[in-house]
Amino acid sequence: MTKFTTADVVRHDEERFKAQANQSAPCRSADGLTQPSPSLTLPRLEGDEDGVRMMKESLARQARNNLYIDRSAYCSLLAGEMQRRGLPGAQEFVGEGLSCMERFGERHFESELHRLRDELAGGSDRRK
Repeated sequence: MTKFTTADVVRHDEERFKAQANQSAPCRSADGLTQPSPSLTLPRLEGDEDGVRMMKESLARQARNNLYIDRSAYCSLLAGEMQRRGLPGAQEFVGEGLSCMERFGERHFESELHRLRDELAGGSDRRK
């Protein structure tokens, strides 16, 4: 088994953060206009449900490991995307987000969770 020093871990993290920053950086088109990075827009353009599936799996893994940091925010984002795509189960994640908000005091997505809850309960879909 390979042993890593603290310096190895720090170097790895720095390289990873640089790579992520490069992927998230705006791209310049031929006419010089700034455009979002393809890595940010590709999942929506493809129209597949991989992003939603991956987010659900990530939330399940976090719950198994008792990691609840920003869970209300992630539940809100996931429920909003599921609503936008017309996928079932968005209300479940809104409820979980509201529950986590109350339990952990994460109120930065409170208004979005309440908006989604009201839209889903009323059956309206103003985002389309």
